[in-house]
Amino acid sequence: MVVLSPVNNEAWDEEEVSRKIRFFTRVYPDKYTNYFQDKKRAIVPYIKGKSLDDDKVSELFQNPQERIPLFKTIAEKIKSANEKGLVIIDIHAGNILYDFKGKTCFLIDGGLSHLIGEPILKGQLETQMHIDGLREMYPQFAPECFSLAGRPPALAQPKMDVYAFGVMMKTLIRKEHLDDNMSNLIAQCTDENPDVRPTIQEVIENLEQLESRLVNAI
Repeated sequence: MVVLSPVNNEAWDEEEVSRKIRFFTRVYPDKYTNYFQDKKRAIVPYIKGKSLDDDKVSELFQNPQERIPLFKTIAEKIKSANEKGLVIIDIHAGNILYDFKGKTCFLIDGGLSHLIGEPILKGQLETQMHIDGLREMYPQFAPECFSLAGRPPALAQPKMDVYAFGVMMKTLIRKEHLDDNMSNLIAQCTDENPDVRPTIQEVIENLEQLESRLVNAI
């Protein structure tokens, strides 16, 4: 297990820690998680693995035979989290671990996760310039995560995770290894209009088709 405690009280974001606890409790119900709010201390599961942006791991995503099954596994983990009522929102290579021994991936962090339909209050900003600046800094955040102050806040929806997943796929595959099939899937996932994006189940089915083609081509 991992103990989270602040270096100083100012560094302790109670809302973010609460979201982490809820995330780990729902995604990993068989592992020990606890929050000692009065002591500003939280316990979350220790999950073994290397982040996807590790050089050794990222190399796997340059090979279609390796990346398609890995992307499918990640998409299945995202779907499972969505089915447990969570929208992760902040999906990127640093928030996913790969276990070389088990050849599987694990979602971690969850500090920005929301319940489906929950208002994203931190996405409310004063000006469009602020929104544009944050989107540039954090490209994994779907455009509909943001709203202008004074207007109704955005509500967390699973299509936001599809967008983040698409951005992550694009960042993991180097341009010289990006084929038309993956380019098309990434474009679909990162469409600015959430109504046009595929569901996470449709993404999984697309990846299964690509995986089947690879097997048949051998």
